[in-house]
Amino acid sequence: MVYRYRTNYDLRCLTTSPDPRLLSDATNGLSMWMIAVLGIAYFTLPPAQIMVLISFVTVSMLVMAITNFFYIPAGGIETIPYVFRWLNSMGIFIALAYIFRGIGIRQKEQAFTDALTGVLNRFALHQILDQEMERSARFHQPFSVALFDMDHFKNINDTYGHLEGDAVLAALSKLIRKNIRTVDYVGRWGGEEFLLVMPETDKNAARYIAERLRRQISENNFGKANKITASFGVTTYELGQSLEKTLFRMDNALYQAKEKGRDLVVVL
Repeated sequence: MVYRYRTNYDLRCLTTSPDPRLLSDATNGLSMWMIAVLGIAYFTLPPAQIMVLISFVTVSMLVMAITNFFYIPAGGIETIPYVFRWLNSMGIFIALAYIFRGIGIRQKEQAFTDALTGVLNRFALHQILDQEMERSARFHQPFSVALFDMDHFKNINDTYGHLEGDAVLAALSKLIRKNIRTVDYVGRWGGEEFLLVMPETDKNAARYIAERLRRQISENNFGKANKITASFGVTTYELGQSLEKTLFRMDNALYQAKEKGRDLVVVL
């Protein structure tokens, strides 16, 4: 028996009375290409455009699947191959969506988190400071910042080594995160310096928060280093003032805390 490929017949069937096998192969193949394009686009397009593309791919695949199902043989075992073709495409698409979501979360954590301590890094802190300045201008609400570092931290590194110094920094970060308010932000400003951003907080409230943290640090045990202390420089953002002036005043407050004997909170 000789089989001949009937192109005209196949095309006529596809345009007039679609053969479910041809339509399923065509739409399924197109959906796989759309998934491939989505994967490439994820690493080349901005997040906003990626969301638009994901929405477009999702709607397009649903439309193709619904269209294809209209031409599936009515019931019986012949239906199974057509259903599984689309379940395969949808499964790959959902799996990719979860993978991309996980990659996005991990990238965001790496971009905004200090690797050693697990708190925010300086880049993230600057974004938060800009955000709080905008919020303060819009709602006329104060926010405060506190810069603090460990007293005589160099002695810990010289005595016990840098690995122990890193362990102390990590332990201090954990202690601070555990004892600040849920609305506050803490990050590593540089070296052994940490910055605490306190939204909708005036000077009096900021002083209280800093004093409580100072006391908790001094009462905690930090492994081989045992007891350590920290000095705090606190200030409140003044509406209309530049961020640079606010940070300068904060730095000056920390400098005064060091000059006055350390293990102290100075508010300017």
